[in-house]
Amino acid sequence: MIEYSIFYIILAIINGIFGLIVGAGNLLVPGLLAVGIPAHTVLGTIRLSFLGGSSTSSWRFKIKGYLKFREGVPLIFSSFFASILGTFFILSIAERIATYLLVSIIIISVVLLLFRKKIGVKREKRKHSTVNLLLIGIGSGFVSGAFGIMGGAVSVLPLVFFERYTMKQAIALSSIRGIGSQTAALIVFALNGAILWDVSLMLLIGGVIGSLVGVEIAHKIPEKIIKFAFAFSTILLAIKILFF
Repeated sequence: MIEYSIFYIILAIINGIFGLIVGAGNLLVPGLLAVGIPAHTVLGTIRLSFLGGSSTSSWRFKIKGYLKFREGVPLIFSSFFASILGTFFILSIAERIATYLLVSIIIISVVLLLFRKKIGVKREKRKHSTVNLLLIGIGSGFVSGAFGIMGGAVSVLPLVFFERYTMKQAIALSSIRGIGSQTAALIVFALNGAILWDVSLMLLIGGVIGSLVGVEIAHKIPEKIIKFAFAFSTILLAIKILFF
């Protein structure tokens, strides 16, 4: 049991660091599946770690100057309600068709991101659209609630493309968006008895530590490197979802 507890904490630490450098942590799901936890239970058990990590990283990104809470509020509330819909969706029907559609859209977006060199790298001062932020929160919240992963990619990409945030600003906003979506998903999965709380608490400890370290590392890495790391990791995740 002790060995598994250490494994869960270390896994969550690595996931938290990785997620804040490339904008999407995706190691918890395959890690928990590998030790024999059922898929739906995995999607519920990871939520507390993601919630703790999102809260911690949002606080640290605010201190570093990448995040304005007033811009994150529309994302929190819209993703909260959308995540509830996404969670019920995944608990009630097969998700394969939706997965293919989602992955196709993300791959196309990532390719466009790589070909447009200034996007995500150059800071642009502009007034941001509350409507766009609400829509981004709805889309990413639904995906996060349904799949547990890819929500970060679904929020980071439109924040960079349509609102012209830098990669670090978009990742910071994606973190605060996660507070809403992960809270909603945590409630729904808990009501459905799909959470292993002892495992979840170990993941929470690792998630908080990983987020603290991840923000510090991301702060020191150039935007251009984060952009390519995000694109590379997102494509790898899409391939994994499609074929493995």
